[in-house]
Amino acid sequence: MVQAKERERQERLAMMGKALRSSVRVPTDTYITDDMPTLLTLLGQVPAVPDHKAR
Repeated sequence: MVQAKERERQERLAMMGKALRSSVRVPTDTYITDDMPTLLTLLGQVPAVPDHKAR
């Protein structure tokens, strides 16, 4: 009985995953990779744009 319940749970989870994958579009204009820490480090080195409104 436990195996049947676990199998049903896995089947429901698989169906939900399939439904989500078919309904949510993956953005194609951006792609996050393992290089994210490097990107953040490089962005941290870019000088801030001064706020001219503060004058």
